[in-house]
Amino acid sequence: MSKRKYMVAEPGNRASAPGAAAKPRAGDDGAPPVWHKDNRGFWFVVCVAASLVFALIYTALR
Repeated sequence: MSKRKYMVAEPGNRASAPGAAAKPRAGDDGAPPVWHKDNRGFWFVVCVAASLVFALIYTALR
């Protein structure tokens, strides 16, 4: 068993019924999901959201 940073389903370990079509998920290619704390995109979205909230509050109090 290899140690991976992010959990990825092994081909033989499907929890669905046999013959059922597997729906592709965001993390199937091994990339971390957007909301993972080690993802740059997550922190970019957090900073943009914080900046937007600050700008709205600043303009409302001005």
